[in-house]
Amino acid sequence: FFENIVGAKDFVARRADHVAGLRCPDDLTLQISLVKPDPAFLNVLAMPFAYPIPKELVERSTDPATGDSTWAEHVVGCGPYRLEEWTRGVRLRLTRFDRYYRDDVAFLDTIQEQLYIPDFMQLMMFERGELDVSDIPLPDFQRVLADPRLKPLTVTQPENAIAYCSMNCEMPPFTNKLVRQAFNYAVDKDRICQILSGRAVPAKGVLPPAMPGYNPALRGYPHDPDNARELLARAGYPNGLSVELMTRSRPAEQRWAESIQQDLAKAGVTARLRAVAFPQWLDLSGKRRTVPFTVNAWFQDYPDPSNFLDVLLNGEKITEQNANNRAFYNNPEVNRLLDQAASMTDPEPRLAIYRQVEQMVVDDAPWIFVYHSVTWRLVQPWVRNYHLHPVWSGTEERVWLAPTIAPEKASR
Repeated sequence: FFENIVGAKDFVARRADHVAGLRCPDDLTLQISLVKPDPAFLNVLAMPFAYPIPKELVERSTDPATGDSTWAEHVVGCGPYRLEEWTRGVRLRLTRFDRYYRDDVAFLDTIQEQLYIPDFMQLMMFERGELDVSDIPLPDFQRVLADPRLKPLTVTQPENAIAYCSMNCEMPPFTNKLVRQAFNYAVDKDRICQILSGRAVPAKGVLPPAMPGYNPALRGYPHDPDNARELLARAGYPNGLSVELMTRSRPAEQRWAESIQQDLAKAGVTARLRAVAFPQWLDLSGKRRTVPFTVNAWFQDYPDPSNFLDVLLNGEKITEQNANNRAFYNNPEVNRLLDQAASMTDPEPRLAIYRQVEQMVVDDAPWIFVYHSVTWRLVQPWVRNYHLHPVWSGTEERVWLAPTIAPEKASR
């Protein structure tokens, strides 16, 4: 993320003792110089790891002998709320920061977030009026939507995310584009979304609906098992083929992987499921020429098409290990267009290139494009102006409570 800052590479390589492109001309200004234009860089600066922090406070919280730091336990920020209490694994308690520079936010005196409460327990506490906001457990989802008292309390937001299956373009049978296209036609994405109780929408391509550059006219892959069988025959597999699909050991993920297994079987493909723990999945799936077929998901880091298309599908960024491009997809023309768009500052032509790239990727089919997830929450009637965010869960900056409705026992 930072290698485009002037002098960053020299600093990392220890050829310099400071980053030339970082300057503080006065106490209230941070100036950053880039090697080349990067329209996504302002988005990067809004990510938590990019927040400037006071050097002297970090040094004060660090033991010079051991290097151990208590910095994370003494949070310094500039937001509308400040940390009052952090009981690890139990709760966070925030209080309004009276010196915040805006007066149109932070209407609550206190926000208390209970940590690690199981979904089923959250729902019980919500129905007793003990929580203001609750997740909805998957087993209770249909009951909540059928309950005339609870359904009006639901809020929903599509996430800037995609669930997909990567097909390793460097390993047979997925070196053959016809096989990859056949797998896409074989999968019934609508049925998978039904299995997920409507907490997802089918994906036609890479970019989620709320992402800049999203193309509603994208040509995707409708469910067509007959076409899938025909393509497999043209690819040299008239009697089908056998593959292993690696998944993570997560119940919901395994459920929709089983649906893919059943769909592929109808097209003549035998898919053996192999569930592994997340650390093992992370290691194997990012290692070159190791895993031919695996379940994946990606959540937005920042709202720019490059965070999906360039990070996940640029062949020039393939590495031997820890590769984000887990399909090991490498189309030189796609790479060229991605590099061209990366430094363009005119937004409309730039987004047009990303739409062109996405259609090329979909036609090449390095993934089975499965679904974009949707967040659902329950919010009490006395909670006003609560909004879900496509990445960062709920936002409380503008929340206020209706005092004539809210019970005293509810968590704020």
